[in-house]
Amino acid sequence: MPNLIYDKAAWKINDKEWMASRKSQWKEVVKTLKLLHANQKKDIPIIKQFFFTGDVSIELLMETYWRDEDEVDNNLPFKFQTTSISELLELWLTEDLREENLSSIVHKYDKNKLANSRHEFLDILQVFPKNGSIYFGREEMICKYLSPARCRRDDYPNDELYKSCALEVHGIVVTRVLEFLRAKHPNPHHYGRLLLDDWKENLIPALECDSEFTLYCIEQITSEAYSIVTKPKNKTPLVLEVSRYILALLSNERLPKPILKTIARVTEKE
Repeated sequence: MPNLIYDKAAWKINDKEWMASRKSQWKEVVKTLKLLHANQKKDIPIIKQFFFTGDVSIELLMETYWRDEDEVDNNLPFKFQTTSISELLELWLTEDLREENLSSIVHKYDKNKLANSRHEFLDILQVFPKNGSIYFGREEMICKYLSPARCRRDDYPNDELYKSCALEVHGIVVTRVLEFLRAKHPNPHHYGRLLLDDWKENLIPALECDSEFTLYCIEQITSEAYSIVTKPKNKTPLVLEVSRYILALLSNERLPKPILKTIARVTEKE
């Protein structure tokens, strides 16, 4: 992959312990890959080679996809998989975790008009919210780089479409956050708690799209968070922390009056 900035030293291929750990992890990778694209077995050798070496050889790409070497694009080894799997596998599987590398991966795919794969990559986080980590504990990092693109104003020249997107994200996040807050044994890798900042950014356009639904969601999440903060018995420190963060996000006096009135009514009632 000549155009990437990977530090190949991050893949310690001559370290027996590292390789043994990587082999153990690969078993879990395959499980997630089956969730993402169960029918694309031909892609597995390419993903596996990258996972273990940080590279994908022209020979393997030729063997898997191409007849003519001139057709091979080394810089996008996963570009040719079906739409049922994210082209952002590198973000999950790279061992080079430098900020500049992670940013370059996302930029590379966005530049090649593959940003829609962000949605698919994030959607898998919604499937098993009661389980532990499915991305080696990288859920928070993945959300950091991918979730802001789910509903950015610049991506929606049509104002109504943007507001509709914001409303959808608003509803999804509130549902997931409530699920996390109410869980008997909350999963620290749960999708909901990782998207709170994006949810805050979408509050106003969501309100403009459907005020009744938006205010209902705000009432629900405020009530739950406030109840936990004021009566934290039997709640984990993480749930308490998330609840406080929700209330902090909603404490901005610049929020529209309908939102502020809803929050005040809930907290006074509680």
